[in-house]
Amino acid sequence: SVFFNANIGTTQRLGLLTVDTASSGVTFGGADTASTGASGPVTSVFTDGLIDIGSGTTNADEITGGIFLNGGASTLSFVTSDDSVRFNGKIELQSAVSINTDANGTSGGNITFTSSATIDSQSSEHNDLTLEAGTASIFFNANIGATQSIGQLTIVEADGGVTFGESDTLDNATRTSFVTTINTDGAVDIGTTTNVITGTGIRLNGGSAGNQLTLTTTDDDVRFNGSVKLQTHVLIDTGNAGAGDITFTSDAPINSEDGPGLATTAERNNLTLNAGTGTVFFNANIGQTQRIGTFTIDRAQAGVTFGAADSASTGGSNIVTAVSTDGAIDIGSGTNTDDVIGGTGIV
Repeated sequence: SVFFNANIGTTQRLGLLTVDTASSGVTFGGADTASTGASGPVTSVFTDGLIDIGSGTTNADEITGGIFLNGGASTLSFVTSDDSVRFNGKIELQSAVSINTDANGTSGGNITFTSSATIDSQSSEHNDLTLEAGTASIFFNANIGATQSIGQLTIVEADGGVTFGESDTLDNATRTSFVTTINTDGAVDIGTTTNVITGTGIRLNGGSAGNQLTLTTTDDDVRFNGSVKLQTHVLIDTGNAGAGDITFTSDAPINSEDGPGLATTAERNNLTLNAGTGTVFFNANIGQTQRIGTFTIDRAQAGVTFGAADSASTGGSNIVTAVSTDGAIDIGSGTNTDDVIGGTGIV
């Protein structure tokens, strides 16, 4: 095992931070409070080079014992000077965690979670994860919150794109895979404020086996601010008991996209949404570049809006001129009273 129990690089930054192998685990913060000569939390890891925890691509390089991130009562912040960050082992958030590869504000470094890097909160907790990659990309290749839901999932900026599932099947050679589950106990915001996710856009890939990615929150909002590419069927469910809005901004058109690396345009993937007592907002076209499959809104008791403004604002509202599917459209599916689209109705 490797144990860190104090801050790293806060007085003068490190260069590279590499943990090659540590099969029994890597811990940043062995306790919530510090004790002399023993364990304590870690709130800062600052480098002027890449961070790679479980370097390499063989099974022996995986941190099988887990990567434990604990800032105690504070957030644990990883900050690099435009350098990449990579985790290759299951992650347990024991506090809120922030990863920022755009410390200089001018560039960025990729943030990668390999096929072994599931992300969960510590038992009985729901801790936030905030990522900022600047001009670079963010890659998830394993489930998020499937064992213990995280708190908020926030991606501030990633101009190169955000990918949930780099491959349709598990590829041990590249440590890439698909994502079937994103489960939070807080809001999901992909591209905050006017930080549109450009590059490859927001790719959602649940793999070829189950062929679905499911994103669930506990009555919390979900917001996409970047072109959304459905590489498999996608279900977004913010819960039935409360108001969790689902928003696709003026910069978030929705299209199907054939699997990773394919140049074809044959796939027609389904989109299903459930906002409970909340609202669903669309502010860009759907299926205009590549049709989606079926299009279903189960519940949205506060209303469904196609075009929340007459003109566009970055990261905000706009008109909708096209909804193109290769399957049925059902707005307010089901036959129960609570399936009726209420509130503002269907606008």
